[in-house]
Amino acid sequence: LNRKVEAQQLIESSVKLDDGCMARFNLGAFLYDSRQYESAATHFRHALRLCRNAAKNGDEEAMEEADIQVRLANSLRKDARKLPEALALYKEVLKSLKAVVLPENSEKSVIAAHEMQLGAVLAEIGDLLISLDRHLEAIDVIYESMQIRSKNGDNSTRLKSRIDYGNALLYAGRLNEAKDQYEIVLKAAPTYV
Repeated sequence: LNRKVEAQQLIESSVKLDDGCMARFNLGAFLYDSRQYESAATHFRHALRLCRNAAKNGDEEAMEEADIQVRLANSLRKDARKLPEALALYKEVLKSLKAVVLPENSEKSVIAAHEMQLGAVLAEIGDLLISLDRHLEAIDVIYESMQIRSKNGDNSTRLKSRIDYGNALLYAGRLNEAKDQYEIVLKAAPTYV
């Protein structure tokens, strides 16, 4: 048996039984993982509507909108014509993440996780801006992402962030600055690929 087809049928059956936010999200995630990006986007959009309604009705089990928006944006990125829409979604997520005020007594790991989520979204925005040939705008966004991810990430994340920043500088024609970033990476990890 084709296990993928069977899995899709089971997920679709669960949607028929309970067409809720989580069921639609799971179907979208499955379709995304199956490289059916357009169908995934359709179900992520539906999940977003369902979760918004559930949250308005006081359902504490409703998923965070930002999680669905990121998955929807990832799906939209697979179609070059939908890059502006994906960018708008990432910017909405960024705005909502920046609006989060963590309690002063939050554990360091909670603060670091939130900041890494912020850094990851900034990296996605920067990458999209490069794809849209908006290189100068990308530099500032990727620099901000690099600062956050360098503070909280592991060594691989820090190196990747610096490479992303170097690439943004390179695409913007700032060759010497890009070279400086690449040299920092090579000094820190000569075998990093």
